Amino acid sequence: MMLPTRPLGLVAFALGARLAWQNIGMRRLILGLCLLGLALPGVAPIAQLFAAHSIDETVGVAFGVAMPLVAFAVVRAATGGERLDRALVAITRLGASRRLAAVGLIACAALCSFVVVAPPLTAALALAHRGGPDLASDALRSGLVLLLGSFAYSTLLVLGASAWKKGRAAWLVLLLDYLLGDGATAISAPFPRAHVTSLGGGDALMSLSQKGSSVALVLLTLVTLLWLFSRLPD
Repeated sequence: MMLPTRPLGLVAFALGARLAWQNIGMRRLILGLCLLGLALPGVAPIAQLFAAHSIDETVGVAFGVAMPLVAFAVVRAATGGERLDRALVAITRLGASRRLAAVGLIACAALCSFVVVAPPLTAALALAHRGGPDLASDALRSGLVLLLGSFAYSTLLVLGASAWKKGRAAWLVLLLDYLLGDGATAISAPFPRAHVTSLGGGDALMSLSQKGSSVALVLLTLVTLLWLFSRLPD
């Protein structure tokens, strides 16, 4: 049975999101939340003992490390470990838009990543600040950072999953983000890690303000999405 080609774009989006959720599953989501919850609250104070950095910088590094790893695991689960076009084949056989289905998959993966990283990282932040008066505003700001980072990473990693056998280019994307995104120079600008780390309290990227890094994450997400669309015939 063929779906009407227009105007059921929302159906394609919903099918992509449903596919991602079916592949991720509630059990995996809860397991990831529990594992990260056990590990992260101790990151800031422990790292503070061994590094000559402020607690804010240490928490920023934790953001830049945890976010890409979680997003990678979630995106790989969302695509079923397959290349993106193969992961979406059951949806596209119904006549649904590949591009909108991919957007639905990205949205689901991003929200799942956010759900996994937000509680333990907020706990780490609370522990680092020892319940200070700025905790509420910092937690709200951190939540926004993690949400923007989740969408930026999910979009970038899904782009990686659209290339090579079984989408293994996502591994290369993750590696490049770690190697090149860990800095405050122009070469780090195209990678989400630099902006997430900066917004989390780490070194500012090329003296960008917090607002500038937030806008950069949104722009990175949109540019990556357009690049993905160029690879997906509709």
